[in-house]
This record gives sequence, C-alpha cells and structure tokens, in this order.
Amino acid sequence: MRLIHVTIAIAIVHAVTAQTDTTRMKVVRSAPIEMKGPGNMVSSSASSTTVISAPSITGDFTMSSAHPSCAKGTSTDERAACTAHEVLVRINAQLKAERPKSIDVVTVDFDVDEYGDVKAIRANTGTEPDLGKALIVALYGMPKFTVAKKGDARVASHCSFSYAVNDLFPAPPATTTIATVAPAPLPAETPAPPARTTVQSGNHIITGAFTSPSSHPECIKGKPGTKAGSSAEDNVECTAQAVLRQIRSKLKAEAPAYLDMVVVDFDIDEYGDVKTIRANCASEPELGRAVIVALYGMPKFIPAKSDATRVPSHCTFQYPVADLFTKP
Repeated sequence: MRLIHVTIAIAIVHAVTAQTDTTRMKVVRSAPIEMKGPGNMVSSSASSTTVISAPSITGDFTMSSAHPSCAKGTSTDERAACTAHEVLVRINAQLKAERPKSIDVVTVDFDVDEYGDVKAIRANTGTEPDLGKALIVALYGMPKFTVAKKGDARVASHCSFSYAVNDLFPAPPATTTIATVAPAPLPAETPAPPARTTVQSGNHIITGAFTSPSSHPECIKGKPGTKAGSSAEDNVECTAQAVLRQIRSKLKAEAPAYLDMVVVDFDIDEYGDVKTIRANCASEPELGRAVIVALYGMPKFIPAKSDATRVPSHCTFQYPVADLFTKP
C-alpha cells in the first residue's frame, strides 16, 4: 500500500515539473537601439510617403499645448488641428526653398517645454535634406505656445504634423479672364529666379540666392585663424563664432535661469551692411534686447555673391545660452 502512494506522488511531481518547463517564459535579446540627442535635425530617412498622419500633440497632460491662436480649443484633437494649420501658415510665409520632385509628404515635429518655448525642431523630408533645413529655418522664431498642463502643473509636450508637399507651396489664386476674338500676344519670357542656397554648419545657417555665402571680415581666407581652401561650411562656422565673440564682448545682461538656447538672425545686403537684427530669447525679452544692442556696430561683412554679382543673404545662428556668458 505504501509503495502505491509513493509511486503516485512521484508521478504528480513529474507532471508539475513538465508543465512548469513548458510554460517558462523565454527571454529574447533584441537588437540595440540608437538613442539620438535633442536638437534641430533633418531626417533623411526614406519614410516620406503619400500617407499623411493626423496632427498629434502628445505628452503626460490633461490639457495639451497649443499655438497661441488655438488656446480656446477644448480638446487635444481640436488644438492639434488648429496648431497644425497655424504652423503651415508660418511655413507658407517663411519657407525659402524650391518645390521638390521626389517626395509627396513631409513631417515636422518639435517639443514645447513647460514654459511654452518651442525646442528641438525636426523635419523629415526623406531624400530632400535641403528642404528639411529650409523648413527648420522657416520655423525659427515661432511665438511662445500655450503650455500643456496636468491639473494645475505645467508640463512639456510634443507636436508632430504631416503635410502634403503641395500645401507647402500653395499655388497663387486663379484669375478670371475673358476670351477675345483676337489671340492675345504671348508674354515676354522672363528668366527664372535664381535658386536659393542653404549652407549649414551645425546649428548655424546662411541662406540666399548665392554661389558663395556672405562672411564676417575675420573669415577671409588667408587671415590668421582661417585656412586656404576652406569650405562654405567652414565659412559659416567661422562667421557664427565671430558673431558670438561680438556678443560676449558687448553683452550687458544677466544669465537667465529658464532659457537654454538663443537664436540670432539678421540680413546682409549686397553692400555687406548688417540689417534687421533679431534675437529670439523666448521668455527672456530683456536678454533679446541686450543681444541686439551687443550686435550694433558689427563691421561690414563680405557680401554673398552669385558668380560675380553681389547679392543679399540671411544669417541664422543658434547658441547655447551658457556660451553667451563664457569669457574666451
């Protein structure tokens, strides 16, 4: 009798052990994922397809962020749709680029921090990186957003908007004409406008219809600190650093507590004069005014050229706030 009980017990143990072995979880190690740091970025992945995603604003909030013109929206979907439209209006007004032929859809996305500042603008333009750079430039200086909130606390959020390329380049409004019996004379052929060029070095950009960009006079090839045969990108970096030195030497302001980046932009006319200086300091307007004052009296630049003709250009330089207050 005791032998029968022992045999039954052993059989039960084997059955439980077998069941445990078959239900045990298997751990499979996935391939490593590369994490990229924040910052303005053009994505060259071939993911720009004909599918336009619905506008989205995501984050850990109870009320989403929104463009200031869309603050009356009561739902995230309503705010996202309105904000996507306002961003498109901004692109239509500021974009300086040629219509691409190889893509149909672009996606722009950016962060809105807990102070309403737009950060880390990115553009996915597939095989058209120059268009991506131009989109980022067009979105510099967007107004402070209405901040996302979780209860009464301000929180960060993320915006992602897709657009048909045709919407970035709206056709001019059609005009109505009345046909006449006699054929109208053919209009005189006008030359196509010169293509715009964007030269970028890191977060620094010079744009215009040029074959060689403008530059600070300290960046003339052959001067101390410059290299013969320097590239256009080297020229942009040299000019951005010369402007930073001017800010450091003239700036009369205190370092802000709640600002990470400052965007400075200005025009260079065909005579090399610096025009229309702007400083986007978001929530620190006093710092912005101080930066503009610091840049008054910059020397005459070397103007951009289209072949042998001098042409205007536009400079946009982005600096970490800490760099403005770091003495060389």
